[in-house]
Amino acid sequence: MSLICSVPYVIVIFGILVSSYYIYEDRIEDSEACKKKEQQIPKYKDNEALFKFQYEYIGEGIRSRDSISIVAGTVLITASLLLLGSCAQFPDFISKLPIVFASLAIYSLWLIGFNLTTKKVNALDYSRLRKMEKETDYNINIHTYRLGKVKDENWWKHLRRKIWVWLLWVLIIVSIAILSVPT
Repeated sequence: MSLICSVPYVIVIFGILVSSYYIYEDRIEDSEACKKKEQQIPKYKDNEALFKFQYEYIGEGIRSRDSISIVAGTVLITASLLLLGSCAQFPDFISKLPIVFASLAIYSLWLIGFNLTTKKVNALDYSRLRKMEKETDYNINIHTYRLGKVKDENWWKHLRRKIWVWLLWVLIIVSIAILSVPT
């Protein structure tokens, strides 16, 4: 009986740890890496071909990482939800427990391993693209404009950026509810 009572606490603590890590790491600015990248930006006037190549290469890297993150998210989030949904067929608590933890682990793996790392690397690359845009005489401000718009509309930004943490907590609440259903 004590195992049944302590599992929801373990799940909530797990959720707090994963959420806290995600939110903390999402706020950290890697200024040293940005400074190192600043030094490597070619001058547009000095070598236009190299400048354009790097600009396109960085943009393609962002697109590629986003695509991989979307595909991985589609597979892993779906797997997590399907696992959690499959708990309904098991009558006893002990059978449900490993499936619930596997579901939460798969989702957390995607959240930290794919989503967070993609966001952090993309933030560095977007920073570099904005710096490169300032180097040109053509007043290219695609990425600077987007950043300005996001900063101006501050109220929804915090909810939107943390949507995956909110989904984690929905999974946690559903997990506790599934485990709490009497057998």
